[in-house]
This record gives sequence, C-alpha cells and structure tokens, in this order.
Amino acid sequence: MKKIFFIAAASVLSVTAMMAQQSVPSPTGQTDSLRNNGSAKVDTTSLVRVKSAAIPTGLRSTLKDKQYSGWEKGTLYQDPKTKGYILQFSTETAGTSKNPNWYKFDSKGKLIPEPKMKIN
Repeated sequence: MKKIFFIAAASVLSVTAMMAQQSVPSPTGQTDSLRNNGSAKVDTTSLVRVKSAAIPTGLRSTLKDKQYSGWEKGTLYQDPKTKGYILQFSTETAGTSKNPNWYKFDSKGKLIPEPKMKIN
C-alpha cells in the first residue's frame, strides 16, 4: 500500500514539475512586437544606417506618400543581407496602430506589409 501511495505521489510531483517548466509568452510583449506599435523595437545591431543623400530613388518616391510623413525625423537602415530597408520613426511621431514605429521596404522601395496574425 505504501508503494502505491509513493508511486502516485511521485507521478503527481513529476507532472507538476513538468508543467512548471513550460514557458508562457507574455501577452503584452507578443502583442507589441506583432502589431508594430510604439513599443516595438527593431534590432539595429546588424543594420547599416543610411544617410539622407544615399536614399535610392525608388524608396525616396515611396516615402513621399502622406503615410510616411515625418520620415525625415526617423532613422533609415539597410539590411546588408536582404538589401531591404527599415524606416524607424522617432518616438514622438509614432506609438499608435495608425502611426507604427517602423516600416520595412524591399530593395526597390516597395513596402513589405506586416503579416496579419491573429492573437488569441
């Protein structure tokens, strides 16, 4: 009888320990990064900052759209691997779903849309 009780207790403890080790992502952090709002950050460690004079014509014409108004106050980076661009707005011009913190563009200056992800 003691052996059965010991085995049952050990099983319960092992299941409890296993469940405690599963990581649950923070809903706030996940939402912020997926929705690209003001608190989302772009990792710029592997990106190269682009000076205003070096912006290609295709991207420059895209940035004339009123959607990107105030882009001059932001920072433009180029990804050396993909040759694409990332425009990161300053915090005073970004922070809502209507004013995202950053935009991605391909090498020709065409906007790369954010994937539509449903968050439960």
